Amino acid sequence: MSFLVSGIALGCGSASNAVAPPNPVTSTWPVGIQPATQVVVNTSGYFPDPLPIHYGPGTTGALVFSSSDKKLMSCTEPVSAGCFFVSSYTISTSAFAKQAAAVGSTFVSIGNNNSYQDNNGNWQMATTVMLTNPSQTADPTWSVIAHTTPTNTGSPVPTAWTVDTLLIGSLSTTQKANYDGKYFEDGGSLYLLYSEALTTSPLNDGVVAQGMISATQVSSTPPQTLIAPETANGGFNSEDFFDFHTSTFKLVETGNITLINGKYVLAYSTGNFQEPNYKAGLAWSDTFLPANGGQYQKAEFQDTSGLFSQGNHSEGYYLLQNQINSYPNYETQVLAPGVPSVLLDSSGNYYMFFAGYDPNDHPLASGSSTDYDGSHRRPYFVKLDIAVPSGTTVAATPNTSLDSWIKIASQ
Repeated sequence: MSFLVSGIALGCGSASNAVAPPNPVTSTWPVGIQPATQVVVNTSGYFPDPLPIHYGPGTTGALVFSSSDKKLMSCTEPVSAGCFFVSSYTISTSAFAKQAAAVGSTFVSIGNNNSYQDNNGNWQMATTVMLTNPSQTADPTWSVIAHTTPTNTGSPVPTAWTVDTLLIGSLSTTQKANYDGKYFEDGGSLYLLYSEALTTSPLNDGVVAQGMISATQVSSTPPQTLIAPETANGGFNSEDFFDFHTSTFKLVETGNITLINGKYVLAYSTGNFQEPNYKAGLAWSDTFLPANGGQYQKAEFQDTSGLFSQGNHSEGYYLLQNQINSYPNYETQVLAPGVPSVLLDSSGNYYMFFAGYDPNDHPLASGSSTDYDGSHRRPYFVKLDIAVPSGTTVAATPNTSLDSWIKIASQ
């Protein structure tokens, strides 16, 4: 199967080091949500963050998604329930750990490994690295984003990498957020998208686009915020990180962008990925970088019943949510659906891929009475109906009308 992300084909097949793909499974789920892997057959089918892999022009490949735990997920066309199978790759961190140690910090872990083949055919990866330093007494553990380079020529995607260059953040000093970096090219320019703490009081995390001189060199121009928690008129309670406004912390993350009919759609998540309030939404722009330093326009819903505790107040319109059963697009097939991406196959079918928990397999994390165990997240997909108009612009469209541009396909 091949996908399009921002107009560039992504291939899907089997990896050279992968086992034989599983047989497709029959699914009768009413909304059309399908499990991508078969966890019941092989527990390696757990896949916490399905991160779409970008291929350069003219490249056909086998691997579709990378994950935060150094796995790859692939399928042969046509896509069907359970057809994706999982293989692994390696990332060496020793050289980067030495850089951190030189300033008194200690390497902890890596995640959000976004592989990317640029338009010249070169492979890059942006990796989130967790560091700790006892001198940072207020918050001794934090994340940075680093460039990661391939050390083999695995086909079609390298399967051995090494972390080499700091891109975003500090090796010695705590900074909030700075995670989930991913490369993106538009109009001949290279960017790094990532999650950043936009404000600290209250704490609001959003997605920004940083211009790049090269894959390893950040431009001196400050990043532009693409999407952020709403702040006008009391903001959106649906964007609270903790359920039902028990804290002022709001988060909007993920930021996978696809070009459809001349318009850019940004798929995002909001809430806590270990709780039922995690959900998937869409936002739109006429250009990759919205004009005049603006942001992507979120699809919105007028919450006339005050389901999110603000009477007759605008809130985000979510394509999938499992938080409030009388709010649009509530479903019970997957818990905490998030990390969405909108992709196109070679037959012209659009899908949304995302992660979530099986309602029959969501144990609580060790020591928690509320949070799901993140290692039990599974990948899913659902077919989409696309009705992106060509005769109007995003800027001229009310946010409450953007919900009609992409919908979950009826079976």
